[in-house]
Amino acid sequence: MATRSAVFVGYSLRDDDVKDVIDVLRSDLNTAARHCYFVHPSDEFIAPIEGAEVLHTSAAWFIKLLDDALVSAGYLLPATMYGRLEIIDQKLRKGRTRSDTRLPPWKFPLAIYNHYFQDGMADALEHTRARRRSGSDRRHGDLFHRSMGYLEYAKIARRKRNYSDVAYAEGYHVGLFVLAADEVALRNVPVYYCPGVEATPSFEEVSRAIRGGQDTHKTAYNWAAKQDRPRDMYLAYTPFLPDL
Repeated sequence: MATRSAVFVGYSLRDDDVKDVIDVLRSDLNTAARHCYFVHPSDEFIAPIEGAEVLHTSAAWFIKLLDDALVSAGYLLPATMYGRLEIIDQKLRKGRTRSDTRLPPWKFPLAIYNHYFQDGMADALEHTRARRRSGSDRRHGDLFHRSMGYLEYAKIARRKRNYSDVAYAEGYHVGLFVLAADEVALRNVPVYYCPGVEATPSFEEVSRAIRGGQDTHKTAYNWAAKQDRPRDMYLAYTPFLPDL
């Protein structure tokens, strides 16, 4: 209240304790007091702070206008990103069902990396969905910078030949990146992965790579082939990355 302009939305300042504190503060500041605004739908509402301006509109409409202005100014990503998230999530679910049905890991060892990639992507989408109420993921650059962090982790894991971590980190990176970069067409969002060809939107491409076995990526194949993969059981990647 001493250093910023205040906007009271859906609040008529009827709490005597709060009002007393504000009155004393503004009295001390005198002409240095910052401007105040009240958002109220009634034309008859009178601001309880002298000199305050009343914005005669509903709280919901005011917040919408404020949100639109912040998006237009480049401070926030549009809320339509959550609709995009749901479309990508459905695309991922369909891709997972298709690959799990036709490329089971107990038959094709390289398929485990595709599964880990899809786990990472799904976790990125779910985490963003869970944070929707706070809106923190909409801050300009937030999703993009975090996606770059996962990409950097994947690079480090690749140098250490830890291809399971690479797959998960790449999936998480892609999940965040395609939300931040809405210019990426939905048809081009990659939901499949295999070492050697990396992330791809094409099931045919990932199918050829996974079926290629050692010819696709010898080191990644040899590690995957040594893992215990019980028939008819899909193992999920734990939703955290170890220190490298």
